[in-house]
Amino acid sequence: MPFDGPAYEQAYVQELFNRLLPGAYLEYRNFFYDRTRAPWQLQMDGYVTASEVADPSLPVYERAYVRELYNRLVPGANEAFAQYIMSRTPGYWQTEMTVLITAYNTLDVDVQAWVDSVVAGGSLVSKLMASSVSIYTAAQKASGVWPKMDDAWVLWGDNPRQQLTSLKQRRLGTAVASPTFTTRRHVAFNGTTQYIDTGFIPGTHATVMTPTNARMAIYAASNETGNTFNAGANSGTNRLLRIRSRTATASCAGDPMCGSPSFTLPAASSLRYLAVSQAGGVIAGAKAYKNGVPLVRAVDPTGFGATLPAVSIFIGGYNSTGTLTSPRVCSVGFLSVGGVLSDAEELAAYNATQAFAVAIGANV
Repeated sequence: MPFDGPAYEQAYVQELFNRLLPGAYLEYRNFFYDRTRAPWQLQMDGYVTASEVADPSLPVYERAYVRELYNRLVPGANEAFAQYIMSRTPGYWQTEMTVLITAYNTLDVDVQAWVDSVVAGGSLVSKLMASSVSIYTAAQKASGVWPKMDDAWVLWGDNPRQQLTSLKQRRLGTAVASPTFTTRRHVAFNGTTQYIDTGFIPGTHATVMTPTNARMAIYAASNETGNTFNAGANSGTNRLLRIRSRTATASCAGDPMCGSPSFTLPAASSLRYLAVSQAGGVIAGAKAYKNGVPLVRAVDPTGFGATLPAVSIFIGGYNSTGTLTSPRVCSVGFLSVGGVLSDAEELAAYNATQAFAVAIGANV
């Protein structure tokens, strides 16, 4: 399996061997990082040759040099030497080393399950992404948000397999009409034919959400406007779960199991994090939050749904009884669904999501 990480490996290996044998020439043979198992393992095979010098004494091979190298690759790694050979033959020295190190897997158990699901599907999860997802998840668990979340989609993932694999239920979605997947940024939709079918059916797969306890949140990576929707599902009268990051004015809308409330945005921008929720099946329970801050409700909901939608959630528009409806030109970095959060939990959810975006360079 190829090494999946920053492009620093060979330079560090060369540095190590230059310290062991100054001026040595490194012939790069094999270097791989296996992320499919816990604990993680890294193995490097290489040998160097150097012209023989007058001093016949051999350099001192200090374990600290190897530890330094691998701690730079995998901080906190615990190396185990499988083979370390120094041989001298007339005319040149040759050093051959095979090192196997073990880095204890510190990923959150739910994140490890997500990583395993992505890997099983034939893709990789970078060290940066695995670490960032783990930090996000730990923060959501610490704030009490995680248990209230039914599922989430890391649309700013490393690759399409990650972006289509939901974080909590590990449900594989389907990309339709080739939306644009941008690594560690977002998925972009054309507002006509492109969407993602998440496969998540609220009426079947929700374990927290109910008709009187519903929430949807989105991280918008583009400043789009209009009366179309970023994501959602609709099975009939008020059996809605939809979100619109911004209308043509400084307002937004969402239908968390209620009909068409709208809210006033602090500025005419759809960028970053928006959450809409509804609790109790009452007008006062319809709320929205922009970047963790409560918004003023400008239009009250007209009614409330009796049962959750029986169709899957689409991203790039909403699913109306199996058909892409009201598609939107938009770019989405993250989406989550679940139950209602308190004001403090909404702020914590935004902070964790924004920190995630910053960590991978997807913040807007």
